[in-house]
Amino acid sequence: GKSDSAVTIVNMSIFDRWGNLVFQYDNPELNNPNHGWDGSFNNRSAEIGVYIYTVEMENGGISEFRSGQLTLIR
Repeated sequence: GKSDSAVTIVNMSIFDRWGNLVFQYDNPELNNPNHGWDGSFNNRSAEIGVYIYTVEMENGGISEFRSGQLTLIR
């Protein structure tokens, strides 16, 4: 099978339900928790609720775009 090392994350963004950008990271390392969202916005805890994520990645030289929803809970 193909190895995961061929996948590169170009950009990861998280938006609130009104479309405001709350988090963005360019070229994050896969599975590196320091490169993920800590649930804060403007140095305060973000509201509990549904957020939209978008991920731009390259897989063997082909650009792919993924998006979905996540729910922030505490």
